[in-house]
Amino acid sequence: MASRENTTIQVALILSVMCTITLGVFTYMFFNKAKTSEDKLVQLQNTVNIMTNKNSVNETRIKALKYMMGDPTVALSVIKEEIKKFGVGGELSGLETLLTNFESDMELYGQGIPEETRSYISIPATLLETIKQQNDSYTKLHGDYQRMKKKQEDTVFTEAAKSKKAIDAQEVADNELQKERAKFNMNFQRITAEKAEQAQSAQAQVIAANETRDLKVREVAGLAKENTTLVSTLEAMKIQRQPKSERFEVPDGRITMIQQQNSTVWIDLGAFHGLRELTTFAVYDIKEPGVMHEKSDIKAKIQVTRILDDRLAEARILDDSVTNPILRGDLIHSPVFQSATQIHFALAGFFDLDSDGKNDFNKVKSMISAMGGVIDAEIRPDGTREGKITPNTRYLLKGTTKDLISTKGYNELLREVQFYDVEQITFPTFLKFVGYKREVLSTTLGRSADSSQFLGDLENREIAPRLLDETRKERFPPRRGQNGAFK
Repeated sequence: MASRENTTIQVALILSVMCTITLGVFTYMFFNKAKTSEDKLVQLQNTVNIMTNKNSVNETRIKALKYMMGDPTVALSVIKEEIKKFGVGGELSGLETLLTNFESDMELYGQGIPEETRSYISIPATLLETIKQQNDSYTKLHGDYQRMKKKQEDTVFTEAAKSKKAIDAQEVADNELQKERAKFNMNFQRITAEKAEQAQSAQAQVIAANETRDLKVREVAGLAKENTTLVSTLEAMKIQRQPKSERFEVPDGRITMIQQQNSTVWIDLGAFHGLRELTTFAVYDIKEPGVMHEKSDIKAKIQVTRILDDRLAEARILDDSVTNPILRGDLIHSPVFQSATQIHFALAGFFDLDSDGKNDFNKVKSMISAMGGVIDAEIRPDGTREGKITPNTRYLLKGTTKDLISTKGYNELLREVQFYDVEQITFPTFLKFVGYKREVLSTTLGRSADSSQFLGDLENREIAPRLLDETRKERFPPRRGQNGAFK
């Protein structure tokens, strides 16, 4: 009986041990599986973070591309804020360089295009205008070629009747023609056979081309409206780029009131037009038919002394004639002034304002700057160059350039002037239209000569041209004399 109880206990003990081992094995398996699942979850979370980051990068790049293609719904500030989130050297560092290149391209090729519409799509309009100009040039050259060809044919026909040698050569040419014709017939048969073979290949290419054409037609239809807008913009740019030189078609303003006693006039230009003090205008008769034909049409010159209002300024009379006085309504014009716009210049050569043999290059620059002009490029008498010609450069002011003809900088400047169609004006013409008048200094010579008098005049010459009312020379309008003539 005792032996049976011991056997039962042993069996129970063995079963207990087996259950414990089995439980441990299953516990280890479930723990290992849970740890593996946790590691996979971490890996998946990291993968999701990486994909989310890449998605943000791609979205920012897409926005940048839309902005460069002219999408008005995308703002540059939003793109830059998203780039800053990735920091310097991040995945969008290349995109920042791309935006910088885009801005440089727009500055180079997008001159005259409103900043809000500048994009790679708006540039082709400028290229189309250039192509149109080239086509017009080609048409002219082709017409010249046809006329020369006709003239040549007439000459050949006339000389053929007089030249026996030409007739003999023609007979030889006929024999050669027969031989070449036989060769041509053989080649024609061969080419015809090859053409039949190529026709089948061409048919397949035509089918593919038709499919491509249909796709392009749909694209063109989508761009038609945009093209109309670009053409309108181009026409507006062409009007703005019309040259305004010595021979103007539209005056800058008019004389509104005159006071001859104080040599003062008032004009209908002011702060609204960007007018600056010391700007000089030439005065033309009110009867001029809207166009200045010759420099001799200038009847007087005035210089702005005060800006009184948005559309009113005071000016002093620099030069006029008692036989042809300034009248109310007379036209005014200056090549260095354009309403609300700065005129850009380029300078080249030796400039002598007072005929003393010395270069007054810096004085000329100061004169242009005082009247609101901008100097884009300059070639000094020694051939050194600063700046460059831009699409905004309007005039090339040329002094004495005989010493610059062989210099590299001057020749390069002339090529740029031709490329950008910059108008060239001479230095005397410029001085005439800005109203510059050389002051002649004089003093008494002999025993009563006073050197301090000459030095005093020289010092007074350096005083700024803004004159006070009490220092102005008194002027009087023409008066009728006793015998009926003006005196």
